[in-house]
Amino acid sequence: MDDVVNRMAKELSDAIAAAVAEDARVNRTQPGALARTTAAPQQKALPAAQRRQFEISANDKRFLRSLRIASDETQEKEVE
Repeated sequence: MDDVVNRMAKELSDAIAAAVAEDARVNRTQPGALARTTAAPQQKALPAAQRRQFEISANDKRFLRSLRIASDETQEKEVE
């Protein structure tokens, strides 16, 4: 069953990629989208007084771990 589902998902993915590649609207917007991502401005860190405090639950930590994101750090490095 998994092989059938995987094959169908691959076929669907290929069909979507082919349809998107042939669409003139997508081709017109790609250069602008790529330029924006390479020239994204750097964000400055907020002062400690303006940061929001929040609690991370055990479920949140499990989810972050599944994405290979460390949630154990308690302090952020200050940007000078």
